[in-house]
Amino acid sequence: MKRLIGPFLVLFMLLLSACGGGSSGGSGSNGGVGGGGQQGLTAGNNYIQCPSNTNTTAAAPESGQITLTVSGFTSTPAEDALVQQNLNNFTKLHPNIKINWQPIPGDYPTKMRANIASGNVPDVFYVQPQMGGEYTPAGKLLNLSPYMSKDNVPASNYYGSLLTPFTCKNGSVFGIPKDWNSLGVFYNKQMFQQAGVPFPSSNWTWTDMQNDAKKLTKPGNAATSVYGITLAPDPSREFAFLFAAGGTVLNSDGTQATFNNQAGVNALNFFSSFEKAGTSVIPTNVSAGWAGEAFGKQRAAMALEGGWLIPYMSSTYPNVQYGIAPVPTDPTTGKRADLIYTNAWGAYAGT
Repeated sequence: MKRLIGPFLVLFMLLLSACGGGSSGGSGSNGGVGGGGQQGLTAGNNYIQCPSNTNTTAAAPESGQITLTVSGFTSTPAEDALVQQNLNNFTKLHPNIKINWQPIPGDYPTKMRANIASGNVPDVFYVQPQMGGEYTPAGKLLNLSPYMSKDNVPASNYYGSLLTPFTCKNGSVFGIPKDWNSLGVFYNKQMFQQAGVPFPSSNWTWTDMQNDAKKLTKPGNAATSVYGITLAPDPSREFAFLFAAGGTVLNSDGTQATFNNQAGVNALNFFSSFEKAGTSVIPTNVSAGWAGEAFGKQRAAMALEGGWLIPYMSSTYPNVQYGIAPVPTDPTTGKRADLIYTNAWGAYAGT
């Protein structure tokens, strides 16, 4: 690919502002990385094996005209525009660097895997958490720690939980978080009011959510039925309830699954209870590509989604009036948990 240059870290830092993070939320402090403002976020453990061969120093900056190929998955028009805006800002600050932005539509992980296999890899690209676990030990990502050290960018500037998916066991960083978000329960205000259901409170529970979903479900035919909540058929949301129930996914060294206990059973029973009761719907069953679309079409009164739904609703379904409630608490433990979603900017080791 293109030549390695010194401003990689500047590019990463500038692009980071393209997609804003949310507030940490939560009520309990974990000590936080970098100050008391980082509350409620736990860093987890680094399970990723370090590559057997990687750079340990930062390359000297290149001179002259430089072209960087930068890639990532396509997103909403609003987010795509922000990314492009910040790429333009970068080239204004560094006129000797040309950015060739090549977003990848469709199945980004699969297409990037094919690019990695063929050696046709962008210089800088989005790294999803699962990609970090795959590409870091394989030596496909540039070790960014030497560049962070050179540019005086300490890892403690970032929430530990955001760096963990892109950090190997010895602490070397292979991806800088580009954004992050958490979950909330989006609810249709008009549907709640019409059903005589109070809006969710800040201390509502799993039981409240189940009861509300039942009251909000209106049977009909394939084109008219309305459901209390829309949930995708995958476990990506269930873990929030597992953690609230006091469960974990893996043990401390990542060698054993730990969700096969009562906490795991309780979380799964709750998460699947909506389907069993007929109060939830899979998005595709109401001709929607994802839960946000099913919510926007008003085929479901609630959706468990992140902040990414806000610009989508604004641009696609601006007339839908909705509110956002916190994830409900486990009525047994009295605890609430949430999930953090992030992606990183990474650089190809062979650039």
